[in-house]
Amino acid sequence: MRTPYRFLRRSCIGMCRTDPTAWITDHHARQDLFRIGIAHGSIRGFSEGDAPSDIIAPDRDRQARLDCLALGDWHGAMKASDRCYYAGAPERTRFRHDGAGVCLVAAPGAVPKVERHRGGQLEWRQVELDLLPTDVPEAMLTARLPQGPRRNRPGHHRADR
Repeated sequence: MRTPYRFLRRSCIGMCRTDPTAWITDHHARQDLFRIGIAHGSIRGFSEGDAPSDIIAPDRDRQARLDCLALGDWHGAMKASDRCYYAGAPERTRFRHDGAGVCLVAAPGAVPKVERHRGGQLEWRQVELDLLPTDVPEAMLTARLPQGPRRNRPGHHRADR
């Protein structure tokens, strides 16, 4: 079975010293195909001073005439532009990003239609409780947490083991 997709492989061993997507701009692929770039890296630096040399150009999707640029590195799903997205981690591992992990699905179009589909089983939430000395914290927390069949399943909590 033949597929209309052509996959190119390009990788950096160890740390990249340049934008890992720079090569895509010079690659001349057929324009009648849905062109997706996939890379791991950041579109901005987080330290003060000079920007690192391995930052992905924030407009790489336009420079390389890509229909969609799918990026990994950030653990939360984020839209960087109409054609550039971070999918985030499929399963959340900590509280930094609320909610469950997602899978992003891109469909061809003048601007790709990108949909989020829940992928993760864990849903992380930070809950703030304003407590008075007479309050019962357990009851207040229980009232703030989502209710439903996925909550408090036997065998899924340390206290149940």
